[in-house]
Amino acid sequence: MEHTRIDEGVKRGPRQRKIKPADLERETRQQLKSHENGRFLPAYSPTERQDAITEALNAIEYGSSTVEDIADRRSIPSSTLYSWLVGSEASSARTRFYAHLITRAAMEIRSAQNPLDLTRAREEVTAWIKVAERRDAAAWGQKQQVDHSVTLVHVEGELGLIASSLISRIRESVAHTPNAALLLPESVDPLPE
Repeated sequence: MEHTRIDEGVKRGPRQRKIKPADLERETRQQLKSHENGRFLPAYSPTERQDAITEALNAIEYGSSTVEDIADRRSIPSSTLYSWLVGSEASSARTRFYAHLITRAAMEIRSAQNPLDLTRAREEVTAWIKVAERRDAAAWGQKQQVDHSVTLVHVEGELGLIASSLISRIRESVAHTPNAALLLPESVDPLPE
């Protein structure tokens, strides 16, 4: 069986050069350069940027819409809007948003007329506090601080003998207890005089 090309006899035009993604990107960058000083122009004007940030902060604070919704409305990539918000006061807006929701739920506790409404309001407060703790941990999360401080006291004379015998009795009673450790007397450095 003889092989024949499927396009045999079809006239072809001149070969076209493939456009590489890097060339396309370079061409786009050249179009965005300023002609006066050769710097790149911002893709969005400062007023567009500030308007988008302000709208997003208000939306975050009042919970009216998400950042993705605002980005879609303004034809801005959501990643760009998020990066603008990181440098602004978005975290304080989020904190105010959760404070508003928790306060509103607490007001429902005060205005509850029957036990069922009271229970619902309590559950809502608890739920919003949990959401705030997880989504805005810097403001609403539980704070933990551990202080590791040790005070060494050098005991002399008769008081030292009493302390030594007390420690010996403690060691004897602790010797049979797992997960208990006491320092040996020679491992403790005396305080400088």
